[in-house]
Amino acid sequence: MKHGVALAALLLAAAPLSAQESTSLSDCVQGNLPSQSSVQKVEFRSRDRVGNGRTIRATVNWKRFDENRSRVMLRVHEPEDLNGAGLLAIEKETRADMFIYLPDLKKVKRVTSRMMSGSLFGSDFTYEDFMQLQGIQAEGRTEELEDSTWEGAPVRVVAHYPAAESGSAYERVVSYWDMANCVPVKSEMWESGERLRKVLTIDREALHRSNGAVLPKQLLMRDLRDETSTELLIEDIQINVDIPRKLFSTSSLERPRMY
Repeated sequence: MKHGVALAALLLAAAPLSAQESTSLSDCVQGNLPSQSSVQKVEFRSRDRVGNGRTIRATVNWKRFDENRSRVMLRVHEPEDLNGAGLLAIEKETRADMFIYLPDLKKVKRVTSRMMSGSLFGSDFTYEDFMQLQGIQAEGRTEELEDSTWEGAPVRVVAHYPAAESGSAYERVVSYWDMANCVPVKSEMWESGERLRKVLTIDREALHRSNGAVLPKQLLMRDLRDETSTELLIEDIQINVDIPRKLFSTSSLERPRMY
């Protein structure tokens, strides 16, 4: 499972390499990943086509495990009807296992490939989108395209073509990388038939710089077909904190108040 063009740098930056230090995008992304772990406080602010809104508040724990593979635990705190809901992703050699827990069901359910394009807790992010944000990318093929510009700045362009068996709803995902800061400033999700379905962008005015890292703190996912949107706000992030390994298990997923 490749990290090269995933959106890992978007949420999990620690010590990026500048364009002068490395011309390799994969090196730049890997340099942005924390060496051990991160804890994020996030908000998903969704809007439907008539302007009705819903906000979800959650904590995202990320930890690097053996063989440089990641595990992610997302736990919802608000609203009340979703309090305790959770999502666990376990990266493996060629794929990732994903599990979801909903308080109403009171049991853990595996997220199958047919479910990957489903909405994450009612937001415009799918399970697949969330995996990419955490640096866990769907199986498939990747290629670098011709460099371009976006909002007047040069960007490196990379396309990822998910494998058919991955369950991806996308024919390709095209990412535009600002190499000076080592962050993807825009990603386009294309469906079959050359239909642009979604666009994910960051707010360049809301970049947080810490210890050489550049952290986007506001992201916007727009669904062009459904005319909906979800803003993802990173309220707080802690790098390389001590997180128990047992947190990243299905047993802890079904016990929201255990840790």
